[in-house]
Amino acid sequence: MIWVLIYNLLIRLFVAVIRLASLFGEKPRKWVQGRKDWEKNLETALYKLSRTSKNKLIWVHASSVGEFEQAKPIIHELKANNPDLLFVVSFFSPSGYEANKKETIADIICYLPSDTSGNASRFIFLVQPDLVIWVKYEYWFHFLNTLHEKGIHTLLISAIFQKNQVFFKWYGILHRRMLGFFNHLFLQNEDSLDNLRYLIKTEQMTIAGDTRFDRVLEITKNFKPIPEVENWLGNSEKVLIAGSTWPEDEKILASLLKRQENITCIIAPHHVDEASLQKTMLLFPGSMRLSQLINEQSQPKSKVLIADTIGHLSRLYNYATISYVGGGFSTTGIHNILEPAVYGKPVLFGPNFQKYAEAEAMISFGGGFTIENEIALDHKLNELLTNKPAYEKAAKDAASFIRKNAGATKTVTAFIYRNRLLTR
Repeated sequence: MIWVLIYNLLIRLFVAVIRLASLFGEKPRKWVQGRKDWEKNLETALYKLSRTSKNKLIWVHASSVGEFEQAKPIIHELKANNPDLLFVVSFFSPSGYEANKKETIADIICYLPSDTSGNASRFIFLVQPDLVIWVKYEYWFHFLNTLHEKGIHTLLISAIFQKNQVFFKWYGILHRRMLGFFNHLFLQNEDSLDNLRYLIKTEQMTIAGDTRFDRVLEITKNFKPIPEVENWLGNSEKVLIAGSTWPEDEKILASLLKRQENITCIIAPHHVDEASLQKTMLLFPGSMRLSQLINEQSQPKSKVLIADTIGHLSRLYNYATISYVGGGFSTTGIHNILEPAVYGKPVLFGPNFQKYAEAEAMISFGGGFTIENEIALDHKLNELLTNKPAYEKAAKDAASFIRKNAGATKTVTAFIYRNRLLTR
């Protein structure tokens, strides 16, 4: 098939470009190094599991950090009812792998090798999954085709489909074919089902919602305080927590804080490499790093704390009066707005949110607000901080929005049990 030949050529070209880029950049270097000797490393890890016939194994593939967060509540739910279950989690992105390589929720965490027919066959032969769960997006033809040919039940969860995606273009023939390799698709919303109605049989699709709602509720139930942060905040009444910020966000926030001197701010940059952190620190003179605070137990007078650690952000949002989620002023789009909303915190974010259904829904619900520029941010902060009824309504609406949309995990796991996908 000509489309498969073109696809194979593009995959080889992509790998060649990444290898060239690895000579100059850290992220592509990790992408290449992480896949070095992948077969040997995976074989060794699987051997150490000492898997027996009673150990069913689920392979979960996540593109990066956010997608793995969507998988976690399902893994927790399945493990709670099936202690002998084994999980192999693969990542495409170095950021996803690096952030989760020590995560104990899975038995094996690894990189997904590049999508060639040989790699796909060997990976699946080694893992021998009883069930496969792919999260939200990423469609690799040879992996999905091999699973389909071997009759291995494959689910897609928390998926969202919009008309501008490749599936609905004239050149999306191969991607449309890939959709048919999934035994069942769990969709986030009605629009996704409507968009797929003419490509996939209705009985192969279920509107389940987004498992991230369950994940953030799970985090709050197991919330662990950060005493050093609590001491640093003291009696601060106006606390702005800005998470997953990009340089564009930080410039706006730096200018804002020069005028809003009564606000205490914690900034958690999206990039926490040293070069990026140094640039962030320059924007906020006198600021202190969270790692220093935790290690030195000191209490500086600074009004700005830079979270330079991984894994604290979802807990930091608990201390916010108002939260700000970054990415909305960059081409990437906004990051996870559900993490702060679950604590009942009004959520502010930039204008690039159109690809995120939860953002549009939260705005309509009343718990989220988009701001076009620095002036709009200043105005919205003043409004919420000085108008108590408006603040309380936004905070209540944010928390209610999360509770109203929870439950996707139960829908997916009920399907797995009902269809006996772990007892075949």
